[in-house]
Amino acid sequence: MKMEALGENPVAPASPPQSTSLVADLLKFGTAAVQLISQQQLAKTNIQRAAQGLPPIQVGDVPGLTPTVQVQGGLDPATRNMLMIGGLGLAALLIVPKLLRKRR
Repeated sequence: MKMEALGENPVAPASPPQSTSLVADLLKFGTAAVQLISQQQLAKTNIQRAAQGLPPIQVGDVPGLTPTVQVQGGLDPATRNMLMIGGLGLAALLIVPKLLRKRR
């Protein structure tokens, strides 16, 4: 029995190229390693500060240790174009009847 007869797609989904996946994995590993080293340095610094009677440094006080969140907003260009066309069409529908009434 064929898979097409059941309406299912027999083609497996495409996976990202292995080189891209490898680069992404290396970047994740590098980021994790840097954060681990930074946290270890912060722990050593806080032990030294405690010995001196100073308050500990918080993770939020050190710019390199706070996780950064990147949010990318915006619309797809095709969606933006469709919204612009729709908005212009709506504006035309609202304005044209008013202009025609003034001429009478």
